[in-house]
Amino acid sequence: SRSFALDSTIRDLSASGARIAVSNPDHIPLQFVLIEPENFLAFKSKVEWRRSNLIGLSFNKAISLNGNLDPPHQLLRMHAHAAKREWRI
Repeated sequence: SRSFALDSTIRDLSASGARIAVSNPDHIPLQFVLIEPENFLAFKSKVEWRRSNLIGLSFNKAISLNGNLDPPHQLLRMHAHAAKREWRI
């Protein structure tokens, strides 16, 4: 599995999926983890559609990034903290 980070804007968010805006949707893999830093959540996501710079996602699983986590999820929490700091500047 490959690791990457890409800035995106969450346009719509629900329990079952999201619509996000990215600068280049062609570089987004079909499955990835979307981090929502405001609430320290991560979503195992699948791309359902692409239109211009918008991507429609369905969620396979929601992961809380709070509390005791295994090492892979600790890394996701680190990314969420970094993204949250950027939002506050």
